[in-house]
Amino acid sequence: MMYANESPGKKYPTVAQFSFGPGIDCRTGWTSGLHSSEWPVLVGSRGATYYFAYIPQIYPEYLTDHNVLICPSESDPGEFVNPATGESILAVPCRHYSLGGGGPAVGQPAADESYYCIGYVLDKADVGDIPAEWVGGPEFTGEFVSSQVVDCLSVLGGSTDFSVTDNDLKGDLSGLTIYRLREGIERFLITDINNPAATAKAQSEIEISADLVSTSVEQYNHVPGGVNTLYLDGHVDFRRYPGNGWVSRPMAVTIGIAG
Repeated sequence: MMYANESPGKKYPTVAQFSFGPGIDCRTGWTSGLHSSEWPVLVGSRGATYYFAYIPQIYPEYLTDHNVLICPSESDPGEFVNPATGESILAVPCRHYSLGGGGPAVGQPAADESYYCIGYVLDKADVGDIPAEWVGGPEFTGEFVSSQVVDCLSVLGGSTDFSVTDNDLKGDLSGLTIYRLREGIERFLITDINNPAATAKAQSEIEISADLVSTSVEQYNHVPGGVNTLYLDGHVDFRRYPGNGWVSRPMAVTIGIAG
């Protein structure tokens, strides 16, 4: 919230789905015994992307403690501390998402291990309006997903350009404008100008970050299924699965397809 109040256009941080780098060889650095500033730089490579706020935008000024990124119920949390020196490696743009060989995610890419955020208003995440097999194949026959969410993830997943991930998107399947999160965005969600009170979403209803829901139990932090959700007004709510919004069956199927 503090970041948005001070950023151009009062936007929330940008989701880290664009090209940045160069990537750091964290797999070698992790066991080197060296300070992270001496870890090998992979010239010409990019850092691994992740579905969370781009860390250099918020750390260390707005995010001062990496522990807030770790859910206490997370069975496989990310690593944000150099084992050799004890320094924070949260801002290190590792080339690979994890250490490999079943090892944990480390550095910037580990930011979405417990919680994810997209940086966009997904207010129709629970509207299953397209067959899931269109995006996930025949194994998802009979399930439905949100065209708004599929549109958003499709654009973000195929983008390397910061200007794309930092602005409103236009969905091909949904035909909707998918709005970047920013202060006052709830006013843009009024669909009936003759009755704005009935159609406007309050900040307390707009989801901005949450635990994962999925069709795969191993992706849950809280079993049986439940999700902590952070809203635009700053409050957090725990909701049982299945529910509405980001805790809905269409959202779980979408994340199950994405893996």
